Amino acid sequence: MWIATGVFGLIVQWLPGTGTEHVELVYGLCLFALAWGAWSVFAGLRRWTMSLTLRAVVTALMMAVVALALWATGGATSYLLPVLLFTALFIGWFFPPRLAWPLVVLFLFTYASPLLYDADAVDTSFPARVLAFSVAVVGQTLAMQFLKLRLVRAELRQRGYAELDPLTAVSNRRGFDHALATTLRDIPSAPMAVVCLGFDGGALDRQLDGFGFLVPRGEGVRSLGALWDSSVYAGRADEDHALIRVMLGGARDANAPSLSDDELLGIARADLNTTMGLTTVPMFTRVIRHPIGIPQYTEGHLDRLARIEERLAAWPGLFVAGNGYRGVAINACVADALPLARKILRRAEIDRGQSPVRLEGGQSPH
Repeated sequence: MWIATGVFGLIVQWLPGTGTEHVELVYGLCLFALAWGAWSVFAGLRRWTMSLTLRAVVTALMMAVVALALWATGGATSYLLPVLLFTALFIGWFFPPRLAWPLVVLFLFTYASPLLYDADAVDTSFPARVLAFSVAVVGQTLAMQFLKLRLVRAELRQRGYAELDPLTAVSNRRGFDHALATTLRDIPSAPMAVVCLGFDGGALDRQLDGFGFLVPRGEGVRSLGALWDSSVYAGRADEDHALIRVMLGGARDANAPSLSDDELLGIARADLNTTMGLTTVPMFTRVIRHPIGIPQYTEGHLDRLARIEERLAAWPGLFVAGNGYRGVAINACVADALPLARKILRRAEIDRGQSPVRLEGGQSPH
């Protein structure tokens, strides 16, 4: 769209009758359009993405460029006015209603901006053209949104056919949802190694009364932290023993899990000595590696979550849970579990044709 507009603007400058009052600014705007369009194509080829909300903000900011271009090319008689159909189609098709309609309003104000400065706007029937264009844009936006809704419903029907053959009522084991699977795989994860150390409680140099500790980078300790498991969770060790888990790896030390068991054990013991002054020899050790260990909430994570929710809407009864979505820690997963349980119960009762069960905090409905 931007490249086409830039090329159009350059060609128009060579046509007879084109105004030359602000020609330097017009050439600058054409070059900007070409550069922005080229960058958009490059970003698309590199698969760089931005959230819909951010894209809507960028589109809104670009309205100032559009208004400037209208002023530089004649205001109410600008040859760019018909080209703005591209923008109307882009907004109506690309954005969901909650973002599309505010952008439509801003776009129409931009289109009508010559009324603020062009003394000949009224004499050239520009108000009538603004009204006609507004009716057309609102109509095509309604049509676009309706068409997208129809397409989504058609896709839902196709998904239904993919699950259950409409003629034989036999379940189909075909591709499930490639878009959903791809988005889930796009959530990166860092590997981690967990070194478990069991101690004779009486031989420890200090009492393990607490949760444990995390270590920030730059402290001269390679471990991410240590959990005093036997103090946090019942049943991890009897009263005479203690269990400590040391975590290594993560996004900034992804090679740590590939070390040998002896190397990991040596690092864990050295770090416990540095942080806790713990020199006691463990009576039990075990190393556990997690290739997919800690989900990474990188840039674009909220946009990925929005796409996941959008795809899940096509599969009533399918839900996802875990530490890769709304919080890595156990407490975040627990906090997310109750709302998810409510959704599952509501879906189950709807499928059974019963009234949805009300699930209060921490209480089972049965």
